[in-house]
Amino acid sequence: MPADELPDDVAMLRRMLIAEREARAAREAELAAAQACLVSKTIEIEKLKVQIARLRRQQFGRSSEKIERIIEQLELMLDELETEAAVEPGPADPSAADEDERAPARRKSPGRRPLPGHLARRENPCRHLAPFRGFLHADGYAGFGALYQADGGKPANVAEVFCWAHVRRKFHDLHLAGSPLAKQALDRIGGLFDVERAIGGLPPDMRQRIRQSRAAPPVEQLAVFLDASLPKLSSKSELAGAIRYARSRWPALTRYLTDGRLEISNNAAERAIRPLALGRKNWIFAGSDSVGLQPTGLTRGGERAAAMYTLIETAKLNGLDPEAYLREVLGRIADHPINRITELLPWNLSPRSATLAA
Repeated sequence: MPADELPDDVAMLRRMLIAEREARAAREAELAAAQACLVSKTIEIEKLKVQIARLRRQQFGRSSEKIERIIEQLELMLDELETEAAVEPGPADPSAADEDERAPARRKSPGRRPLPGHLARRENPCRHLAPFRGFLHADGYAGFGALYQADGGKPANVAEVFCWAHVRRKFHDLHLAGSPLAKQALDRIGGLFDVERAIGGLPPDMRQRIRQSRAAPPVEQLAVFLDASLPKLSSKSELAGAIRYARSRWPALTRYLTDGRLEISNNAAERAIRPLALGRKNWIFAGSDSVGLQPTGLTRGGERAAAMYTLIETAKLNGLDPEAYLREVLGRIADHPINRITELLPWNLSPRSATLAA
């Protein structure tokens, strides 16, 4: 506040000074808490990395399957922690806020223009997936709920497939807190993942047959175990919540048993989008404001980013190193016939040399 606008009343000035000191102390406390939280997460991330590295060195012998289960769960925890640390906003520096209050008014940067009126602020999953027919393997996001509902007596066009890794995570956290019942549930779920590791890469019909013989009976036994355990627990306990979380999704959890094309978890998809989640704060300006005022102009940056993600992830799926693949394409595309551009797609370029192999 300019000096000539300050009140002459000493008592008023004293109250203003006290209020300013209290506000500064609150901002400093908020900053200290945020920094402590970030340090705690960083330490936990490093501990998890050390645990995973140590377990990988022990990943041989009779206990290798059990160790593999632990590694998978730790990697899931690590992914979530790193994603949270990457996207969590930090509080403003209190000294910077004070400087802003004392500084004279300055012209603010115009920043990014708002989205055109015809663009939705948030994509509606039901509208986006309206033409889709089949299975949707996802987490429990409520926005998908309407997709799984029957309409006018007709069965739903989309069948829900839920992720066992999300269920396992809840019991794993409670096991770490010392719950014997959570440990038993975790071991039973771990047995289902052991079956999946043994049948990875087999044709869908064989996977289905093996699941019916080796996984379906343990799944039924797990349901009996959970139902028998629930009445023994306080309804408000975290373990009771974990059991209800699993049992309320049982049809979607067990759907993978009936179709060999389905997976027990969507870990592969979550790992594939992990780089996007870690970097999205850095890529917030993917939209291009420089291409003009046409409605399509503001979306071109996002469309180009989506095309790049598609090429990079497709290169990975085809055993290519993405950076080497893009370098190869950029080096050849200028002299390549436009009517044969498909020859440069990832599945048409084999990893014939170390420069392209992942």
